Amino acid sequence: MGDGRVIGILIGAGAFVGAGVMIARALSRSAGAATGPGSPRERANAPPAGLGPAGPPARPPRLSMPQADGAARRTSYDPEYPPEIWRPLVERLISADYPRIAVPVAMQWLTMESDGAPCAFGRASELGPDGFPREIGLGQLYNPDDFKLLKLTERGITPATLRSYCVPGTQRRSRALTDEEMEQQVRHAVLDLIQRCMGEADRTVARFGLQWSPRDYWTLVKSFHAMPVISDNGMPAVAKKIGRAPRSWSEFREALGMNANPTWAFALDNAEKLGAVMA
Repeated sequence: MGDGRVIGILIGAGAFVGAGVMIARALSRSAGAATGPGSPRERANAPPAGLGPAGPPARPPRLSMPQADGAARRTSYDPEYPPEIWRPLVERLISADYPRIAVPVAMQWLTMESDGAPCAFGRASELGPDGFPREIGLGQLYNPDDFKLLKLTERGITPATLRSYCVPGTQRRSRALTDEEMEQQVRHAVLDLIQRCMGEADRTVARFGLQWSPRDYWTLVKSFHAMPVISDNGMPAVAKKIGRAPRSWSEFREALGMNANPTWAFALDNAEKLGAVMA
């Protein structure tokens, strides 16, 4: 998708629009999630009544922590596995199996999410139902949702697989990764995840007939990783508010009216950081 063509897309978010709109409640995470303040992907605020579909989204809203910034980087960084060590594998797998994914996007994604550290996670207190971290791996797969949606478990790839070389409860490795384990990280925890988010973006594009730039397209793709409620709630509400589909990500964000909400602002900024590599 890095060919410079204008790409149709759409973006939405599960919270909405309009200055002065009060957020009535916080969306809860899916069953089994920890209940304290959200970690790298935090709870988002739901739209007020009457804006978007009733009821919680099918997947919990999440917020991706840009690991390359601030404290998150300092706690996950692995000097033996900096982001650039993954580039040859990223380039080979994209060339062979993921031709629509732009290499700069994949590299930025893994840098933002884990800084290249294969044992990176969100918060130690945020666990999946299996007791492994809620967020796992180079691209921060969400446990268990992403493993189910990507059918990884059916292929023998589980949270335990991607933590088999990690010191329990920490972001430290217990040993070096094998070539096969490195490929599992790139293929499943980065490229499969990006491809799934692209599918969400593509469906949104088709539904709303958006014509957005490559930069805006990839911003939309990343937004689905942070806030899965975007397609079901945010875009329909924005389109209703302005009487048509937004012509760009910036118009969508302005109409969404969530910049004053720190959780949403962080998620939207995070998505834009990914999209910026395609400027």
